[in-house]
Amino acid sequence: MAKGRRKGCLFLVILTGIFVGAYLTNPTEDMHREAAKEKLNKMALNLLSKYGIEESFVAGLGIDLSGKYVDEFIQNHVSADNYYLFSTTRVHWSGESRIIGIGAFGRVYISGKVDEILERELENFVKEKIEGIKIPGFDLKDFKLELDL
Repeated sequence: MAKGRRKGCLFLVILTGIFVGAYLTNPTEDMHREAAKEKLNKMALNLLSKYGIEESFVAGLGIDLSGKYVDEFIQNHVSADNYYLFSTTRVHWSGESRIIGIGAFGRVYISGKVDEILERELENFVKEKIEGIKIPGFDLKDFKLELDL
């Protein structure tokens, strides 16, 4: 009987250690925002390369996809919910709130499902920016890129 009790106590000690470790290493809201920012920046670069656009070209047009706009989006639309042993990354957009990631043991994992949503929103953003470019004597709306302007 004493041997079974020791195994039970050892199991409880290990389980308690896991819980304490999870609690102490639960990611902060800033870590969730940083993970979402990395994902958004990666998606922006993938979108540009998809259309054969160099990042330096976009920067030359005064469009900053990875700076001020991304930081502002992340600050205003991404938050984290703390459940002590783990946390979730949440995005608030168009009156909806969705969980897009989970954090535990000092790491944040953003779902791959969010790629298609981000890509669609980034495409709309890029289209709006390109449509807004004014070149004297040239109307970009007459010039049809693969972006289907």
